Amino acid sequence: MAALALIGGTALRAYGDIMRGQEESRSAQFEQQQLQIQEQSYRTAAAQREAQRRRDLTSAFETIQAIRAGRGVGAGSPTGMAILENVIDTVERDISIEKANLLERADTARRASILAGNRASTSLLSGYLGGASDVATGVFQYSRIYPDRGSGRSLGNSSIGNPNRIGALY
Repeated sequence: MAALALIGGTALRAYGDIMRGQEESRSAQFEQQQLQIQEQSYRTAAAQREAQRRRDLTSAFETIQAIRAGRGVGAGSPTGMAILENVIDTVERDISIEKANLLERADTARRASILAGNRASTSLLSGYLGGASDVATGVFQYSRIYPDRGSGRSLGNSSIGNPNRIGALY
């Protein structure tokens, strides 16, 4: 009866470890998918925001040109050109900074996605190794409790596994 309990307990522990590893792997895979979606969202937002800011800059530039023309200021006025260049430089710098920030977030999400994928693989492997460890521990405990059952049978004429034979690995 104790042997049955030992075998059953070992099997349940091994099964539990394997199931835990599989579940953790599925969870990490889901997280990886979410992070990939987040990465793409940031990249899309960067492109859309840049396009919007450039449209705004073009509109502002056209408005400034219309106001200057309405006041009779020439298109080649040095002061007016300096102001326009300053506005354009400032807006271009702001666009670059905003785009870089969004792309940095996308890159962070991409790297986190890679780590989640690695964690998915590791969790699965860990579950299987944990299950194998439980089985090995159960076999060892069984052989310690019942030393006469099965000694040497599974390994044929080999002395491995039988401490009473010459060449045993104990």
